Amino acid sequence: MKILNNNFGICHLSIVPIRKEPCSKSEMTTQLLYGETYKILKKKDRWFYIENSYDGYKGWLNYSQVKEISINDYNTINLKKKVFSIDLKGFVEKGLNEKKITMVPIGSLVSSCEYLKQRFSGKTTENYNKNIIDISNIYLNTPYLWGGRNNYGIDCSGFTQNVYKIKGIFIKRDAYMQAENGIKIDYSEIKPGCLAFFGTNKITHVGILLNKKHIIHSFGKVRIDYFSGNGIKNFETKKITHNLLEIRKY
Repeated sequence: MKILNNNFGICHLSIVPIRKEPCSKSEMTTQLLYGETYKILKKKDRWFYIENSYDGYKGWLNYSQVKEISINDYNTINLKKKVFSIDLKGFVEKGLNEKKITMVPIGSLVSSCEYLKQRFSGKTTENYNKNIIDISNIYLNTPYLWGGRNNYGIDCSGFTQNVYKIKGIFIKRDAYMQAENGIKIDYSEIKPGCLAFFGTNKITHVGILLNKKHIIHSFGKVRIDYFSGNGIKNFETKKITHNLLEIRKY
């Protein structure tokens, strides 16, 4: 792989892990999805410390999964209207005669295709008018994965971030970060699509409220459970699994 020593890159693979430390055995803290761009902040051996252009999240990316781009392409991609995949069967290919295809997850930045000399086939957010609840239901039964941001494995804040992103609303990456924005509201003010935050002394979990009695969240898998002013009650066991700290609208 040729390293051009540029300071900008693009995710040319379906999903790429970003790690806490420059080591393949290190914890995966988040992921890059197809088409997303990033800044390269520094390099250490065979690892690049990068910052995701979408949410500013930082971590280590292995050199074998780096694809550098020019500053001009980086700026153009990030200034143009963003279009995301919303198709469970969406894929990219190099051309009409190209037999190889690459499946890409929901939430991929497919408006970047032309800079990778590829084209996308599938449904996108272009002229997409579904509400937050409809979008969240696309992820039902997706397995929980720490650091995951896609429909093959996703964590609680990756789930809420991707749903809001598809709707065109920016929120940060981690649950406690998402609670830094929006407007804090009372239980009586709940509307479908509000975010509820949970924990003991600090925020460690987040989910999307369907109404005042039900929530969709990633816990074991993306699932629907009971919700009340006390927290989340597991649908099967009827036991409280998460204690409510606050509710916010965006």
